[in-house]
Amino acid sequence: VQAFEKPPEDVEATRQALGIPSTHKVVLNLSCLKTQKDPLTYAEVAARVLQDFPNTTFLLAGDGELRSEVEARVRALGIGDRFLLLGWRRDVPTLLHLSDLLVLTSRWEGLPQVFAQAMAAGRPIVATHVDGAPEAIDHGANGFLFHPGDAEGIARAVGKLLKDDSL
Repeated sequence: VQAFEKPPEDVEATRQALGIPSTHKVVLNLSCLKTQKDPLTYAEVAARVLQDFPNTTFLLAGDGELRSEVEARVRALGIGDRFLLLGWRRDVPTLLHLSDLLVLTSRWEGLPQVFAQAMAAGRPIVATHVDGAPEAIDHGANGFLFHPGDAEGIARAVGKLLKDDSL
């Protein structure tokens, strides 16, 4: 986890390269674009959050078989200017440090390594209450857990974190 504890030097340069305004909060999802990770719910969460927090950019780092479906959903929701599909990335520590929180919308999971990475980077986590998640996340203490597919609940928690930096 040492690679995730200290912000890399390229955080601000990466933020600028991605075109993220300095006034925006950033929500990050690191996952494959496949049914297990449920990226379509992440897009729904983004659309709901952006209604109340328009100065937010959502990042999804990963790729996979659902890419075209995610792209179509993002277009249908009209959030393409605030939802960036980054593809596969090797700069995960940088992405974590330029983000304000991590969201993982998995339908099933073991114990995701991204939880330990986000915690090492000091980022709160909003995730689904599946399999190993409760072993790492204490709901309300170091993150929030919701049932798979609960876009409304996840969006409320994301909004709560975006509104209150002390959380």
